[in-house]
Amino acid sequence: FGCSVAAQKRGMLNCPFCRSPMHEDDEVELVKVQKRVDANDPVAIEYLARVYFFGGYGVEKDAPRAMKLWTEAAELGSIEAHFMIGNRYHYGDVIAQNYTKAIHHWEKAADQGHVMGRHNLGMHGLTKRG
Repeated sequence: FGCSVAAQKRGMLNCPFCRSPMHEDDEVELVKVQKRVDANDPVAIEYLARVYFFGGYGVEKDAPRAMKLWTEAAELGSIEAHFMIGNRYHYGDVIAQNYTKAIHHWEKAADQGHVMGRHNLGMHGLTKRG
């Protein structure tokens, strides 16, 4: 993030790493993401799940689609996807609330170094839910 800010201050409007334009229209950005999704890139799949869950790029929110994508990304090894699935089970906002499954996914994420996954496990232990 800092490198991007420094580059912009110097008038460099392209990505400081790959030199591609920083802001393209939504359709172009989605095509790029979809290309990586088609290549089974777990980071891109998790990113697309967030787009469907939170909305953006002109895409309507679709929480069930987001869950499917997060599941796919988790199966491909995305710790961020495990974290987000854990959150969905914890809050019960997309899928039926299930603290046991939330803990399972947070543990998967935390075991691989996901700090917020570890945090959520600790908070869950303090509140003794599930």
